[in-house]
Amino acid sequence: SPGGVEPAPAPVGVKRIDYPDECCVFVGGMEGGDDEIWPEQLAEHFSACGDVRRVTIKIDKVTGERMGFAYVDFAEETSAQTALSMTGSTFGNRKLRVDMKRPSYGGGYGAYGDGKGKGKKGKGGKGKGKDRWDGGWG
Repeated sequence: SPGGVEPAPAPVGVKRIDYPDECCVFVGGMEGGDDEIWPEQLAEHFSACGDVRRVTIKIDKVTGERMGFAYVDFAEETSAQTALSMTGSTFGNRKLRVDMKRPSYGGGYGAYGDGKGKGKKGKGGKGKGKDRWDGGWG
């Protein structure tokens, strides 16, 4: 290529460095309810704990239904520790369960369930909108 400058491809493994497990919490108890939960709303809910860098609402790859839990990544480990005190907090008409994210080792360790269970509860977002928020507000 001219000048020897090529655009660097986005390396796959970089996210582990940008979003370390110790700065991330698991948020459960989001199933059910009549309203759709958006990542921006969760980011706002947890902003009192510290700088929220990313929110990921997990989706069943087969059905497109939301799986009832999310991950919230903070800039600092102390913020994630503070977020643990949000267990039992009310979000809409749901009671949230907050725990530290289990370390991701690959090979199935730390997986939450096997995708079986609750059936067709709630409305689930089928491909509309984003289910991930990376810190931008629009």
